[in-house]
Amino acid sequence: IIADLRAAISNRPGSAAASLQSVAGLLRGGSGARSAEEGRVEWALQAEKAVRDALAVFFVYLFGDLADFVTSPKKAVGSGPGRKKESSVVDLQAFRQRRAALGDSRPLQDFLVQFSQSQMFERY
Repeated sequence: IIADLRAAISNRPGSAAASLQSVAGLLRGGSGARSAEEGRVEWALQAEKAVRDALAVFFVYLFGDLADFVTSPKKAVGSGPGRKKESSVVDLQAFRQRRAALGDSRPLQDFLVQFSQSQMFERY
């Protein structure tokens, strides 16, 4: 699965050319039956879907095995309406070491460090 995800992320010869041709066709309005505005709207929708798909593949590639590093839940200390009763703990150090051992590039490892300290990751 990881090999398939890496292949999807990387630019394979031919795949970029095919997507450029489809974008060019949409910008021209595609078939003669569509207006230029309809072509632009369809292109925008397909471009948004392509970005969503790429981000989903990226996050599955990067965090797909994160569950292997979740330890048993711990009880939260304190009281109040916003307090969670239990929270899982992720061994981030071991996770980062595993990602480095898998051959992630230095910029990707740096991204992982920054992202793992974000509020978005905490809520995940």
